[in-house]
Amino acid sequence: MSDCLLLFTATTEMILKECWFGLMGLFNDELNKMLLPELKKSSYVYAGLFSAMAKGMQDATEIANQAGINTTSLGNYVPFLIDTLDLVRKEIPVTENPNSKNSRYVIKDPFILFWYRYVERNKALLELGQTQRVVRQIIEDLPNLEGKVLEMIFREKILAQPPIEFDVAGPVFKNREKIEIDFLLAAEQERCLL
Repeated sequence: MSDCLLLFTATTEMILKECWFGLMGLFNDELNKMLLPELKKSSYVYAGLFSAMAKGMQDATEIANQAGINTTSLGNYVPFLIDTLDLVRKEIPVTENPNSKNSRYVIKDPFILFWYRYVERNKALLELGQTQRVVRQIIEDLPNLEGKVLEMIFREKILAQPPIEFDVAGPVFKNREKIEIDFLLAAEQERCLL
């Protein structure tokens, strides 16, 4: 059977064990090779920021605390991740002023999200040969990550070919019914929400 067919018939567990975490795994240390030179001397701070965001922390204070820096120092690092590397997105609810402090920070790249959510966090276990344990943890949590990645894909698709002309686009953290809306398009003149 060809390698391509094997890949298509392989289970998630097989792909993780053989491709990601095998001795010659495709992505064994790929992110560190690609990203750390860009982050230079502060790579440990950026790793902490990515790690916090990958765990689902989105609030500036939570992220800073998890990364071990002051919240006021976050402004020294996050703009580089947003503007220069384009790896993080700052989300402000569409119902708020663009300069609002009511914001969230989200990793934009699914590979980096996966890496910091599962690989970097479990490096010690992987180095001890506990691959099966890490794979089990990933498989249990994978539906949560898949939801986040699908959200990213839908956002890109909607913005690439919007179904309406819109004035604002983005999330609504909580509305009157305390329901979070992941992504909303609004056209003021047409009085249309999508």
